[in-house]
Amino acid sequence: MKSFSPAALPKLMFPLVLMTALAGCPQIGTAEIYKWVDEHNQTQYTQMPPPVGIAAVRIESAAVPVGESHSDGHGLQERLKASEEQQKEADEASARTAKKAEIARIIKENCAAARNNLEQLNRSGQIRYRDSDGRVLRLSDEDRALRIEEARTQIKEFCKG
Repeated sequence: MKSFSPAALPKLMFPLVLMTALAGCPQIGTAEIYKWVDEHNQTQYTQMPPPVGIAAVRIESAAVPVGESHSDGHGLQERLKASEEQQKEADEASARTAKKAEIARIIKENCAAARNNLEQLNRSGQIRYRDSDGRVLRLSDEDRALRIEEARTQIKEFCKG
């Protein structure tokens, strides 16, 4: 007799079969289901947490009242889909928050750089710089005035608040 392997089921069929089986067991009550990807890149659904170091999504299924069965699996499938949608929304919100934080950090750095540039340009004396060929050149009074105006514009743009 050939042994049954859940990995042999199509990816979309296994969660439905697992959830249907769990729904038909009223003695289980509220079950925690873990969704994770194994070393063979197969999505796994288990009641036990995955091995240490593997990220998992915990799905809490509602208790199935004694005598009630979801033999068609639609209720569980809908809850699973809703849970996956919530996780997707949470991941997207986290990504938006991280992006906003990165933008705020860059703006803060630009503000500090613009203020530093203005401070350097306002110091008395000649300002020297290296061009792309490595030659040391003196900044003309005209170029200095243009760079001071540019630094002030950048301060207005990046140093709000």
